[in-house]
Amino acid sequence: SLASRRYKALVARLSAPIAITTQGDAAFGSVAGELFAPMLKSVMRAAEKMHEDPTAEDLHRLRKRAKGSRYALETMLAIDEKHLGGVLKGLQDLQDLVGGYHDAVVAVGWIKEFVTSRELPSNLAFACGELAQAIQRSERKLKRRGLKQWHRFVKTDPDRIVKKALPKVQPKGVSSDDAVHHAPRPRRRARA
Repeated sequence: SLASRRYKALVARLSAPIAITTQGDAAFGSVAGELFAPMLKSVMRAAEKMHEDPTAEDLHRLRKRAKGSRYALETMLAIDEKHLGGVLKGLQDLQDLVGGYHDAVVAVGWIKEFVTSRELPSNLAFACGELAQAIQRSERKLKRRGLKQWHRFVKTDPDRIVKKALPKVQPKGVSSDDAVHHAPRPRRRARA
């Protein structure tokens, strides 16, 4: 893992020098929209790449992207909870349903491997088959609900909501032309 291209790219990105501009520090609200937009786009792209009848891998990719976006959005709720709360709830519901579906897919795969890798008595193999069938029924239901939640989420137009809730917010009392600097610490006077 440490020799992978992904890890090396991460190390290079984190060890690069931090760009310090003449504008000074930026308030989180002023860059929150720019930070979150690519994450939301990745969720939308993952859904666009899905087939008409999505595979388990397609839905798992969607779930992972929704999970990352959800956690990022939770840090931004203080900026505009009224608008962002609905988007967050949609991402949570989507992640829960598609996550449940993925868990069911993994469980059925595990049961099938368990049965085929051992010589089991017929009654035990039959019970495993029944269990797998019950989980598959739940799996189909979760897939339908997950896709329905996805369509509901898209209908809310989350991109527009996020752009409205996370515009470039300027710190209070500062124009966009002013630099935002930390106030210097007051010096201690020497005691006599």
